[in-house]
Amino acid sequence: MDLKLSGNAVTGTAGPNEGEQMAIRNGKLEGNKLTFDLEDDGGTISVDLVFDGDSIRGTATRKGPGVEWSAKLNLKRAS
Repeated sequence: MDLKLSGNAVTGTAGPNEGEQMAIRNGKLEGNKLTFDLEDDGGTISVDLVFDGDSIRGTATRKGPGVEWSAKLNLKRAS
């Protein structure tokens, strides 16, 4: 993820690796809760995360034609 914050609006990109990034849509930060959507081959991935100071944890859920999945995320800042 590459996140940019302006007020409580979040923009940037996210994806499984540096070569596969998708634009963040509807991104917002409220307190320590970060939510945004990603568009993926006709489906939407909804991401719901909580920032605890050291890491960002939560879930990503994809809904779209023929493919649905959910994943737990545990992210740390690259050093």
